[in-house]
Amino acid sequence: MRKFFSILFSFIGVCVFAQSVEIVDQNFKQCFIDNYPFLLDNNKQLNIDASRSYKDTLKCENYGIVDVPELIYFDSLTQLELNQNKIVSLPNLDHFKHLKFFYVAENKITKLPSLDSLINLEQLICWKNQLTELPDITHLDKLHRLDVPVNRLTTFPQLHPNAPMKTLLVDDNLITDLPDLSSYTQLQIVKIVNNKMNFDQLEKIKAQVNPSIYDYYPQKFLDIISPLNLDEGDTSQLLIAHHKNANTSIKWIYNNTELEDTTTGLYFTPVTLAHQGLYNVVLHSELFPNQPLYSKTVQVTVRDCPEIDDITVETSNNECITPGRVSIESPKIYRFELQNTLNGEKLFSDDDFEDVTGGVYVLTVKDKSGCERSFSNKLNILKTDCKEVMISPDGDGYQDEFYFSQTGHAFITDKFGNKIIELDLPAYWNGKVNDQQIAPGYYMLLIEGSNEMMGITVVY
Repeated sequence: MRKFFSILFSFIGVCVFAQSVEIVDQNFKQCFIDNYPFLLDNNKQLNIDASRSYKDTLKCENYGIVDVPELIYFDSLTQLELNQNKIVSLPNLDHFKHLKFFYVAENKITKLPSLDSLINLEQLICWKNQLTELPDITHLDKLHRLDVPVNRLTTFPQLHPNAPMKTLLVDDNLITDLPDLSSYTQLQIVKIVNNKMNFDQLEKIKAQVNPSIYDYYPQKFLDIISPLNLDEGDTSQLLIAHHKNANTSIKWIYNNTELEDTTTGLYFTPVTLAHQGLYNVVLHSELFPNQPLYSKTVQVTVRDCPEIDDITVETSNNECITPGRVSIESPKIYRFELQNTLNGEKLFSDDDFEDVTGGVYVLTVKDKSGCERSFSNKLNILKTDCKEVMISPDGDGYQDEFYFSQTGHAFITDKFGNKIIELDLPAYWNGKVNDQQIAPGYYMLLIEGSNEMMGITVVY
């Protein structure tokens, strides 16, 4: 019993008096050993009480740090510098109510946590990361420096309307828009070079109170918006991501040769093999002389698609036992598809189609590259049923025999194809073989050298 109480007392003591935590990332830990030993206990663990009351700067730059979960214990920190590490993500920052300077440049951060509680933040430095967006910073009314170059931002950061902004660096991103910043009268520099702004956006600079503070040129290549893999005969268009206005001029370049077209869209109606090649655009603005914008150079490829007009198609109907046929003459080798529009059944061939049943069909031509074209006119294969007769050779004088008016040598078979009698037509037949009446059932008359067939039903 004494041993039990001893263990219980030790456990309670650990729960009550434990004031340290192990630093998970050894590189982060080394930074504390080198620079902040007074924040560690005798076992080189982080002293939680000391960390919570520490009000100065925590600077751990270029240590190769990956994880920093222990930041949650620094409630009173005013400056955090974690530049030049390998940090991918940050813990919750809701306790950083006293933080004024937040530096996490040159890391691998893909997303910043919420900054809602950082109400005293004055500088946010997070350039050269992998950010595609920023958290909401419209509440940061003390922010005077925002430094976020070399990321992947696509929209311009929205600021608090009364923020005392002096330095705004968003260069080397993918931003396409430029807001009106004229209300930020303390701005000293706005750096937006190497984004994806066209003249529509850059011309807004001229309307600003102090346009000289803008560093805007050059810009990244603008996008050409278009499908680049085209099929011969289609209709297509290359579009530049820019709205042409009175101040701008556009030059399309094809295989290093300037085209006459000066619109924002280059139309191919129809697409031909001659359209294949390299395209780019050069844009000029009267407001920015000697500062043209360029598009990416794109490769347009055109598949040599089947020329339907060069293909001859003839059809034969499905008559009695003669199947339908689609005959094709083509100057090139293609793969053909014949689809029945009624049941969706498909036939495939490299030339003609045999044994085609009656129906309405769509013929499609496909070449080796996969480009396909369908004939606009559907193929109608008519089906004609075989002639049918009935005899009742029971001697009552009614339909006892049938006269076959055709000419030629013929034979009559049973429904299984077994020959039962031969006839030289024209001739009568009374349902007898060797003067013996045949059994009732279904029989067929076939004429040699002909596809003609006649069905015979024998009843008594």
